[in-house]
Amino acid sequence: MGFERLTSILQNKMSNYDTDVFIPIFNAIQGATGARPYSGKVGPDDVDKVDMSYRVVADHIRTLSFAIADGSYPGNEGREYVLRRILRRAVRYGTEVLKADKGFFNGLVKVVVEVMGNVFPELKQDEDHIVDTIASEEKSCGRTLVNGIEKFKKAAQDVKEKLSGQDAFLLWDTYVFPLDLTQLMAEERGLTVDVDGYNKAMNEARERSRNAQNKQAGKTIAMDADTTSALQKKGISTTNLVLALCWTICSCMQGCDDVLVASICLLWRDHRSVIKAIYTGSEFLEDTAAGDEVGVVLESTSFYAEQGGQIYDTGVLEGPFGTFQVSNVQTFGGFIVHIGYFTDDSGRFSVGDKVNCKVDYVRRKLIAPNHTCTHMLNFALREVLDLIFLTASL
Repeated sequence: MGFERLTSILQNKMSNYDTDVFIPIFNAIQGATGARPYSGKVGPDDVDKVDMSYRVVADHIRTLSFAIADGSYPGNEGREYVLRRILRRAVRYGTEVLKADKGFFNGLVKVVVEVMGNVFPELKQDEDHIVDTIASEEKSCGRTLVNGIEKFKKAAQDVKEKLSGQDAFLLWDTYVFPLDLTQLMAEERGLTVDVDGYNKAMNEARERSRNAQNKQAGKTIAMDADTTSALQKKGISTTNLVLALCWTICSCMQGCDDVLVASICLLWRDHRSVIKAIYTGSEFLEDTAAGDEVGVVLESTSFYAEQGGQIYDTGVLEGPFGTFQVSNVQTFGGFIVHIGYFTDDSGRFSVGDKVNCKVDYVRRKLIAPNHTCTHMLNFALREVLDLIFLTASL
C-alpha cells in the first residue's frame, strides 16, 4: 500500500482525498479560487466538475512540487514534457472550472510545504525555486491556453456537426488541450468531436515517436539464435570483451607519470579492432554507407554491452572512411553488436576494416557507481532482512 491509501485506512476514510493529506490543500484551493467547498462527489454526481477539479489541482501541485525539488522541470521532451502537461492541465481546471485568477497555481506550493515539509526537507529548502519554476511555466501556459482557444474557434467556425479528429489532435499536440476539454468546448457550440479520428491521429503520432526513439537508441537491431548460428557457421568467433570489463585505469582521464600504465591507458582508450560482420536487423552486408542504421560486430571491443543491470556504453568507431556513432551496444550469444550510424554523409564501413574504439568513459564513470551502489544496497537489505527473519523465528 502507498502512503495515501494507508492513511485513509488509519483515518477510517473511504477515499484518499478525505484524509488530512489533502484537506489542507483543498482549503487552500478554495481560498485561492473562491469556489464552493470540496464535497467529494465523483462521476455523474459531480455535475459541475468542481470536485474533480479540486482533485486534479491538488494532485498536480504535489507532483510538481516534489518533481521540481528532485531536480526536474517542465519542458518539451520526455519526463519534462509530462510535467508541462500536468501543470497546464491543473491550470486549465483551476481557471476554467474553479474560476481562479491567472497565477493562482504557484501560490499553492506553500501549503504543500506546510503539509509535507517536515518529512521531506528538500521541499522547504527549494520552496522559492519551486514557486519560481511553476510561476514561470504558469505564465507561459496562460498564453498557450489563449492561443489554443483561438485555434479551436477557427477550427470550429465552419463546422456544422462534428469537429474533425485531426483538429482535436492538433489542439492536444500543439496546445496540450485534453480531449475532454475540446469536447466540452464543442458541446457548448452544439458540436461533437470525431473521437475515432482523434484516436487514430494519436496512435499514428505515438507510432512515429516510438520509431524515432527506437532508431535513436538502436533498438531496431537484434539477433536471434539463427542469426548468431549463421555467424558461427561463417567461422566468426564470439567477441573478445576483456577490454570492456577492464576499464578503471583508462578512465582516470588524469594522465600518468608511469610510462607502462600510460601505455595501457592509451591502449584501452583507443582500442584497435577489426570489423567481422555488419548486420541490418534482417541480413548481413559486406559494406554499409551513411544513412543506414546497422549493427557492427567486432573481433574485440572495449565497449560494454547492456547486461547485468548496467546500461550500454556509447561512443564512436573511427574507421578509414568515416566516424560511426555508437548509440547502443547489445550482446547476442556472445557476439557484441555496436548499433549506430555514420555522422557524415561520406561515411562507409566494410567487413575487414580496422577501426578505433572510442568509448565515452566520462558517461560510463557516471553510470558505473550507481550500478555498483545498487548491488551494495541489495546486499545490505538482504543482511538486514535475514537478521529480522532470524530474530522473528527465535
